Amino acid sequence: MAEEILTEADARSARDEAIVAWRPRSVPQAAYVTCPIFEVFFGGARGSLKTGGTLGDWLNHSNAWGEDAVGLMVRRTREQLRETFESAKRLYIPLGFHPAGHVITSPQGARLRFAYLENDADAENYQGDSNTRVYVEELGNFANPAPVFKLMATLRSTKGVPVGFRGTGNPGGPGHGWVKKRYIDPARQGFQIIEEPFTNPWTGETVIKQRIFIPGRITDHNLLGPEYIANLQMSGPPELVRAWLEGDWDVVAGAYFPEFSRGRHVLEPIEFPADWRRFTATDWGSARPFWTGWFVIVQREMKVRTVTGRPMTLLPGALVCYREWYGEDAKRSGQNLGLKLPVEEWALGVLKRSRGEDIAYDVADRSMFSEDGGPSQAERAGKVRLKGKKLRLRPADKQRLPGWNQVRARLRGDLPDEKGPPMLLFLDTCPDAIRTLAALQHDDVESKFEDADTEGEDHAPDGIRYGCMSRPRKLPDPEDRFAHLPKKGTMEWLMTEAWKDRPIPGLSRRPLG
Repeated sequence: MAEEILTEADARSARDEAIVAWRPRSVPQAAYVTCPIFEVFFGGARGSLKTGGTLGDWLNHSNAWGEDAVGLMVRRTREQLRETFESAKRLYIPLGFHPAGHVITSPQGARLRFAYLENDADAENYQGDSNTRVYVEELGNFANPAPVFKLMATLRSTKGVPVGFRGTGNPGGPGHGWVKKRYIDPARQGFQIIEEPFTNPWTGETVIKQRIFIPGRITDHNLLGPEYIANLQMSGPPELVRAWLEGDWDVVAGAYFPEFSRGRHVLEPIEFPADWRRFTATDWGSARPFWTGWFVIVQREMKVRTVTGRPMTLLPGALVCYREWYGEDAKRSGQNLGLKLPVEEWALGVLKRSRGEDIAYDVADRSMFSEDGGPSQAERAGKVRLKGKKLRLRPADKQRLPGWNQVRARLRGDLPDEKGPPMLLFLDTCPDAIRTLAALQHDDVESKFEDADTEGEDHAPDGIRYGCMSRPRKLPDPEDRFAHLPKKGTMEWLMTEAWKDRPIPGLSRRPLG
């Protein structure tokens, strides 16, 4: 298969005189520039020749369609765009391409424009365009996919040119979650066509749009030697280096909660005793998704097993999220769009999903309690009843850093170095909570770096934060780690040192040593 792809790419180079100066240098790169699928994502390890592949794809496209080919190449920032533009000039100018401003025109009249979107709203500037190719490099730099989809909507041609979207990226970044969900999760090994149907509202005709993930690794070629790999290994923590070198999308580079893992925090489905205290936590959204999670408070030790088969004992006071309801528009999954559900329907949905359970309270986003010329959403939700039951709504404590500290402390557990079980866990029936908590990133504004990124898909993490703040735990003080030990030099300290391996009845109730 690999030889066939490269052979076909070489054959095209031989046929098309305009592109003999460039040929694919790896099998994935060759697959990328010859792929006929409408939406292609070429992603994985750093150094997998993604930018070169994108420039090569435009060479093929512009040579085939001449002046009817119109392309848009997008990066997130101006600095990122400058480097891509310089690479393009080095390749294209010797072939007779002419740069003017941020547009490069081929000898046949094909035009490729270079642009950057530092703000998501900048995508609106291109809505009147008619492009036959849209390239977005480093998709993971876009926390919200909305501007990417707006650019995708500019793909159209009245000249019969086959249009297409081409994206590239590495694991990590604020958009890691949606990129992984859209391209990686449906086909982990790549090279598998993913189909999505769309129905024309006027004619009823169904159109199938296709997309595909082409994985790239640094081992696909020998252009970058061991020095480059060593440079990457020097550049970050082990999990980040693994993501860069292996293209591992299960490693979240720059994760806000690096302590979270499926092997320690995600449990196999299990039933909990009916008399254990339960509550719900909600991050409200209408145009954006809402998230409601059901939590049980562990009352006594319980043997469980994680999804990786690891045995664990739940401790009293631990919180387990055992059910969730994610109010995302399923028809536009990954676009961070909500159901626009009336609050009364949401309340009824929560009551139906809680049927047969005694829910102690329902902690909810404070925005639901705001009154603006009429009853608040919380008041309206509180009037909904199902068989005599109603929600017991209370406003959440929305302090961000204290809330994230509560989440982090529970994820780590009470003992250092993960020697004990965590105090916050999830059943694997809560995929959106698991996915978005793992992918949550630090805010990229330096002054807010201690906070989580608010531009990403943070609805479930916010709800989890509200739940933890409704059951706050005393956090350990690192300066007070030895407060329980006798003060050095005292008689009690001398006795402890002398008898630390032998109990002394009646001397002290404190642990010795």
